[in-house]
Amino acid sequence: MKKVLGLMVAVSLLAWTLGCASSKQLGPLNHGGGSGGGGGNGTVASGNWAFVGSGTNGPMHIGGSLTGSGTSVSGDMFVVGGNGYAIGNSTGPMTVSGSVSNGTLTMTGVIGSSTITLTFTDVTSSGATSLPNGTFSVVGGTDAGDSGTMTGVMASSFSGTWQGNEPVTTGLVSVEFTQASTATSTGGRAGSYPLTASGTGVVFSGIAGCTVTGTLDSALSFTAGDIVYLKIDTTDNIIAGHMIYLGFANDPTAPSMISGGGYVYAGGTNCMLQNDNTQHPLSLTKQ
Repeated sequence: MKKVLGLMVAVSLLAWTLGCASSKQLGPLNHGGGSGGGGGNGTVASGNWAFVGSGTNGPMHIGGSLTGSGTSVSGDMFVVGGNGYAIGNSTGPMTVSGSVSNGTLTMTGVIGSSTITLTFTDVTSSGATSLPNGTFSVVGGTDAGDSGTMTGVMASSFSGTWQGNEPVTTGLVSVEFTQASTATSTGGRAGSYPLTASGTGVVFSGIAGCTVTGTLDSALSFTAGDIVYLKIDTTDNIIAGHMIYLGFANDPTAPSMISGGGYVYAGGTNCMLQNDNTQHPLSLTKQ
């Protein structure tokens, strides 16, 4: 069934602690694509790659560490979008591999029961950091038959302070973190770039009589391409709570806004964040 793009919340992998039995994953609200032609053999630079596509079933985000070795590429990448690709605390990456032949880069990865193929033409330069002319296709799984255009760029660091107002409570959410310069190489977050709290860390403010503090979980918070995932543990007017956040950079090469996903909050009160275990929009702007 063709997916009508909207707020995607899949239930199964993220187990809330401290007595909440539900589990959550987050997905996108909206985004878009690229196209192309071919010639000679180039190579692809190694680093944090952001692949963003617009397909039959809506936006597709594939991001993470990609290593180029001669004309071959390999890596671990996270997938969000399409019909059923969401992300949570337990979500692992998709291992991808491929090569450049006659100026065309073809990469394939398997996630669940889906095989995703990315194809980029005009890969003729050495150490390319931008792949503007691409397509993707999906075989199998809940997103079977999905296809569309896709572009790829090397993402910059997201380190810094990010802030945004919760749309309903108007409370201010501020998160300052440092992004690791190298990707995690093993385990369930392989291919991602961990985020560690720095400076002021997590600060909630702006609501009289509402006292909420937060700690960024560096073991689960990361960037992967244009994807930003945050896990924040809170003390909300003495009550323990948990917030997960997913967003996408407006420009992975020079990110100034993270949006298009949202947050889920459970365990605390409602004074700062909407505590109903449902995904709500929240945009963060770089300060």
